[in-house]
Amino acid sequence: MESIIWHMALIIGSAVFLIGVIYLISRKKRTRTDYIKAVAIELLASWFLWLPHELYKEVTVDGRFLHILESVLTAVIRTFNVFSIEAYEKVIYPGSEELTSAFAIVRVLVSISVALFSFGWIMTFFDGPLQRIKLFFNRNEPTFVFPEFNEKTASIARSVDRDFGNKANIVFLAHEEVPESSKSEIEEIGGMVMKTSLPLMIHNLVKHSGEINVYIFGRDDEDNLKQLEDAFDEGMVDKCRKIHFFVELTETPWALCDDYVSRKLGDHDADVVVNFVRTEENAVYHILWRHSFLKHVHIERDGMKKAEVLIAGVNARSIEMIRTILPLTQMPGYSLSLTVLDEGENLAKLQAQMPSIVFNKPYRHWGDAVYSITYLENVALDEVLPDSVSEAISSFTYAYVNTGDDIRNVTLAIRLDHERQRAAVSEEADAAVGYEIMVDASRIEEKMLKRDSLRHILFSGNFEKVYSREFSSMSEFETASIAVHEQRQKEKVAKAEEKGETARETPWQDYCNSEYSRRSVYARTLSLRYKLAVLRKEYGDPEGKHLKDQDWQIAEHMRWDIYTRIIGYIDPDETMKRLFREAMEKGEGQGKKLAKALRNKTYVHEDLVSYDLLPESEKDGNDEITITEKVRKQLETNLDLFEGKN
Repeated sequence: MESIIWHMALIIGSAVFLIGVIYLISRKKRTRTDYIKAVAIELLASWFLWLPHELYKEVTVDGRFLHILESVLTAVIRTFNVFSIEAYEKVIYPGSEELTSAFAIVRVLVSISVALFSFGWIMTFFDGPLQRIKLFFNRNEPTFVFPEFNEKTASIARSVDRDFGNKANIVFLAHEEVPESSKSEIEEIGGMVMKTSLPLMIHNLVKHSGEINVYIFGRDDEDNLKQLEDAFDEGMVDKCRKIHFFVELTETPWALCDDYVSRKLGDHDADVVVNFVRTEENAVYHILWRHSFLKHVHIERDGMKKAEVLIAGVNARSIEMIRTILPLTQMPGYSLSLTVLDEGENLAKLQAQMPSIVFNKPYRHWGDAVYSITYLENVALDEVLPDSVSEAISSFTYAYVNTGDDIRNVTLAIRLDHERQRAAVSEEADAAVGYEIMVDASRIEEKMLKRDSLRHILFSGNFEKVYSREFSSMSEFETASIAVHEQRQKEKVAKAEEKGETARETPWQDYCNSEYSRRSVYARTLSLRYKLAVLRKEYGDPEGKHLKDQDWQIAEHMRWDIYTRIIGYIDPDETMKRLFREAMEKGEGQGKKLAKALRNKTYVHEDLVSYDLLPESEKDGNDEITITEKVRKQLETNLDLFEGKN
């Protein structure tokens, strides 16, 4: 029996020792907690190795139970005595020198492991100098700087760690001591904490050859712009080779941001790009890329395609959804019936953001684009919904549910689904059209909710997807637009030369000499990107392929949206309408010039027409541009987001 105990203690102790070593080595990002756990495992191994020695030495107490208890406790004391001379007292197993040596070797290895792991834990308290050393040796790698730690920046940092691993520096700045819980989370992400300001941090990165990315996602717009202002005012930005700022804004108008950038970047020699990010706008774009709300529409007698949309719950993202859906349905040939169920009183806030929109009565825009909005405040969504929305519930083609709570969202979506199916079973004409319900469930995994009974319900808003390192920003659109523009100009000159004519390339600055022209080109680029995404998904190689009717329409809808949501849909007076029609009828020459002049005033682009009215040559074309490798590279930025892979 004694021999079995000795051998079992050696086997178990050795196994536990290896578990501790493997555990710490396997940890990609070692935190203080990891070191503590590893030390605890090694101490447990040491206890197993001491136990037989204490059990089978000379008995000093009466009674077997007391002897076992004394042995167990003495082994514990010896375990925590690993750094003393006595810790290396040789454990002798009578009759076997091999087993005695094995015990000695394993115990020495355990003691060394405990010492090393303890030293590693102690060094985590001196992480400042170590992190600066690490940053110096990784100076050729991209650096991602976050002026503060919060839920949003943590999510972005995780996406950086996921994409780059150890080949990136993730730095969080702090002005005071970071809570232990936050520090532990930063360590798990693979980040480091530096007690310094943003301007000084940029100064420390001046000699870095890797790209610098700064994500300013603070409390509000004012705070974010103040941090950006500080970064420029200290003059540190001038010395950097390449730096990208991503600044979250919610309420600040785009025009103010553009003016800020032009003033701030005008005299800088550094390669500096400021990306103003509207996160909720990005979230809504990604939702509508994957699942167009125009997939199901009612076809009215006059041929108009009517989308009936129901939005339950009003918050920042719901408002962004309204601001996106409304202009999308203003494309000629479409109409919108929108019903909004608000638990509070946010109508005034929405009207302030959309002053030209008319609520609670039908309103007609030029071009047969029609919308009507029914806005109901103080609606108890957890109770029986009022009769005033029964018609909207029985005939909606798209519903978006976002009350701010995932469980409530899912519960309400199921109720709406049951009501909508009940109307469809009754064979009402309006209810026979298909429908989809989009549920904002940022904390619920979609795979947990996949059931046949939820086939009409889709899930979106995952926090990790909304806050990731890649954002669709205006500067990104501009980079891709310039690549597309250059390719278009080359093809224009080549076609002219084939005909024996002369033509010159129009410089980008001349081509985009106004706000309207710039947004127009951005819109075309966004449309082309979507087309490339669909072609790549369906055919693998988009060369020589063209889009189907429905895919083309979605691309053009997104293009229309860029115009209207940024510039605003302006209803021209009757004289301008008449002149525009006459100009379009004349077509070439003076009529074409007049049409262009009027377009610049009305913000209506002649390309935005019904698919059925396009000439066959345009229907079969791929936006009249050859997708070269350079263009493809620019367009494919963030493409996985639009294909639902992220």
